Amino acid sequence: MKKKAFIQRSSGALGGLLGLLAASSPQVQGASYQAAVKALKPTYYFQLDETSTTGGVVDSMGKAQPGSYNGNYNGTAGEPSVGFAGAIELFGGTVDGSNGGELLPPIKVPGLGGKANVSHNSNNRGHIILAGPNTDYGANAMTVAFFMKAGPSQGGDRIFTNNIAGDPTKSFQIDCGNNGLVLAVDPTKTGLEAERTLYLPGGADRDKRLINPAYGWFHIVASTSGTTGAERASNFQVWVNGVDRTDDLKPDATGWGVETGSAKIGGRGTNPTAAQTHSGAQDEVSIWLDKVLTEAEVQSLWKAATAPTYAEKIVSLKPNYYFRLDETDTANGVVDTMGNAKPGSSFNGDYLAVDGPVVGGPGPETVYGDIAVPGLSGQTPNVAHYSNNKGHIILGGTGADYGANAMTVAMFIKAGPPQGGDRIFTNNLADNTKSFQIVTANNGLVLAIDPNAAGPNAERTLYMEDNSGPDRRLSDGAAGWFHVIASTSGDTAPERASNFRLWVNGVDRTDNLKPDVTGWGINTDFAKIGGRRDNPLDSTTHSGAQDEVAIWLDRVLTDSEALQIWTSALAEGPPFSISGVSRDAVSGDVTLDIESVEGAAYAVERATNPAGPWTLVATNLVSAGTTTQYVDASPEAHAAGRIFYRALRTR
Repeated sequence: MKKKAFIQRSSGALGGLLGLLAASSPQVQGASYQAAVKALKPTYYFQLDETSTTGGVVDSMGKAQPGSYNGNYNGTAGEPSVGFAGAIELFGGTVDGSNGGELLPPIKVPGLGGKANVSHNSNNRGHIILAGPNTDYGANAMTVAFFMKAGPSQGGDRIFTNNIAGDPTKSFQIDCGNNGLVLAVDPTKTGLEAERTLYLPGGADRDKRLINPAYGWFHIVASTSGTTGAERASNFQVWVNGVDRTDDLKPDATGWGVETGSAKIGGRGTNPTAAQTHSGAQDEVSIWLDKVLTEAEVQSLWKAATAPTYAEKIVSLKPNYYFRLDETDTANGVVDTMGNAKPGSSFNGDYLAVDGPVVGGPGPETVYGDIAVPGLSGQTPNVAHYSNNKGHIILGGTGADYGANAMTVAMFIKAGPPQGGDRIFTNNLADNTKSFQIVTANNGLVLAIDPNAAGPNAERTLYMEDNSGPDRRLSDGAAGWFHVIASTSGDTAPERASNFRLWVNGVDRTDNLKPDVTGWGINTDFAKIGGRRDNPLDSTTHSGAQDEVAIWLDRVLTDSEALQIWTSALAEGPPFSISGVSRDAVSGDVTLDIESVEGAAYAVERATNPAGPWTLVATNLVSAGTTTQYVDASPEAHAAGRIFYRALRTR
């Protein structure tokens, strides 16, 4: 016998936590909201990233002619504007779930593009007229997704309306009234057959937080479906900041009229200063006709907006040093994002030579296996450092500043043919209790900790997944980029060699590390990226490229942390979420149903608190279809009265 448990979608909840047993929404799978929207193939997508009214409002899907602006967009304060600052963070909720009270922390949305993202500000004075007849924007079933900056309502601010008057089977309006968010389908009626108002969780009062300008931005997905007005009103669905709030929609009796023959964003009538013009701002308006997004599809949008970029994830894990290698010239040296490196990090080589080393070269867009990694860039092209066998980076301070008994290095590596022992990273330390080198050699990737010895107490070479022989792909110039996390720990050289850990492209490859007998020497007193000796033309200079080098001293990253780093880089993929969770009343086993994609691989993490810490409990769950099941039969699952899970796609 199984008893069904409550499912908690913890990311961005507007109220308090729910349930005794909970499954959170996945927190990864995309750094680009725009790409996630396009992957779901909306009928129209108005990104609203125009910085001038010239050329009108562009549909990114290319199906609608450019829309036009209605209002005085002259750049004067108090008037409507284009190029208005887009959302950096969203309203995080109130502690008690009320319209007032103490605020929860805001929800960051790096997937929109950060400060580079812009929006449309109606500001009570202007709106967008969509091109073509309004019937082009109506259907029995339809979904609208957008970001909205709250503003005080004048009674019926239209966020979106298709202004269809005589057909409640196609009409759709999303309004901000005096009582908050309203969905409406029949402009000729009020109440149960025509409209729903969003109430607070629990239904105590109407949710007026979406018309409070102090609360900033919200993400809304709203849909309707049916063949009559009444049916469409009863089938409304709405998600606010990633949370399904459909059960909080209640029928009020107000009435929501239409005007003109044009669909609009941010207004309703001909007069742009009318009371129905939105007092706030809008961004990323996407419209699906003849389609209601599923929970998994909505969550794919939410994940894409909220997933941290790769850089943000690295910084959140507090490395001692983080060299992003995004310099485009050599003038000011190499910057440590964490600010801990001693002055003097510099480039060694002729970076002006036509065939020399390069700064500002193209960073990884994909890694081996054609796995996209948009989390490295968001909307800004990522760049990297190319050693090209002729240049390397000297880190500020001495090698001792970059060594410890326990340490972890994470980076992207562009493979190149080695000349025997290309150094990707070396701290050039002779002390085998602090030394650490990451090398690409004739037999592929090597980890080494003792420059004065060879063999089992000093080094490990990466072998193929079946351990049949050395994995030479990381030395194959045609293989492209790889993501590597390598660590060591221990008080002696043998201990540190036996405690190597290695993840390649999100996969734990530690069991494929085998002792060879080669020996890996050091030179100079400086730690380096992409080389070893003084001479940048030396055979130990890397023939490929490096990017995003992070170094943790006195710390070995956990499996969960390594997985978080990898998934923060991953591309948007087919949507998935934890769709079901149950506990067997007899055994105590917890069963998760993960919406998945055939052939994809997933990992599962568990926590007793949604804020963490999270423990990795399953890896490489390869899906055979649209649902993947995981059973947690551990003593921890059996004992917990309250437990949280999250699923992460790893490939």
